[in-house]
Amino acid sequence: MRIGEGDARGRVFTPDGKWIIVDTGGTPRHLEMLPVGSGVPRLLPVPQLETLIAWYPFADGGRLLLHGNAHGEPPHLFEMSLVDGAIRQFSQVPVGRPTRLSNDGQNVAAMGESDTTVLLLPVAGGEARPVPGCVAGDLPIGWTPDDRALYVYRRGRTSVSIERVDITTGERTPWHTIRPADPAGINDIMPGYVMPVYITPDGQTYAYSYRRFLSDLYVVSGLS
Repeated sequence: MRIGEGDARGRVFTPDGKWIIVDTGGTPRHLEMLPVGSGVPRLLPVPQLETLIAWYPFADGGRLLLHGNAHGEPPHLFEMSLVDGAIRQFSQVPVGRPTRLSNDGQNVAAMGESDTTVLLLPVAGGEARPVPGCVAGDLPIGWTPDDRALYVYRRGRTSVSIERVDITTGERTPWHTIRPADPAGINDIMPGYVMPVYITPDGQTYAYSYRRFLSDLYVVSGLS
């Protein structure tokens, strides 16, 4: 069943699974909620933002986390009310990709502007702080169900090692290594913000993508 057109970046299904939130472009800037099944599409104007990088519905179903930038500004994090459309910037420092909203909606894990530090940013407001135990090259890809640890991984060519990092103690625990069953022709496991590795909130299932380049070798005879 065709639902509609638009770009989907971040977590696009609402918690009840009844809507998909997409970027349909257009001026002034807006997102659009498309019903899964019967219903009428709903526009979500975001004229304050020039670019939308990703968005995530909060578990309460009444708010959106927006990652984007205002005109002439670097990317920041915003909280948007789905009731009255009010938008509030809560990150005090520029934020890079990827971003991951905690299950309880209290914190966001994101890359710093330099893309070398994983930051923890409270949605209620306050200073961003580096996640203890994370090192240069780590990318946050999800939260454990209890929000006590992050799943992080480092870019790899034919395999990716995922670890759990306790956000309080910094303790790192190996979780899983992704290796495609057939490594032939694999160029790399895709970077975390282009085609990211995703882990379901219960930590039981993951999805990933990779690029594969295959070619054939021929022997040509009778050229003389």
